[in-house]
Amino acid sequence: MKIKVVGDNIMQKMKFETAKKILTKRAEEFYGKTLEWLINQMDNGFDENQTIMKCYKVFKQGKK
Repeated sequence: MKIKVVGDNIMQKMKFETAKKILTKRAEEFYGKTLEWLINQMDNGFDENQTIMKCYKVFKQGKK
């Protein structure tokens, strides 16, 4: 059971890192801005496509 908990933590970290990578790429390559800019815009209601919205949710949950 202990191994499963460690495995879950690793999976959560991988999901967070993947989400951060996707968001960073979107911010830098699509908008020419920083990740912080994109997160701030989305915090204030900026609408994005479904994939970016999912990554944003994972990113926000991982930052807590």
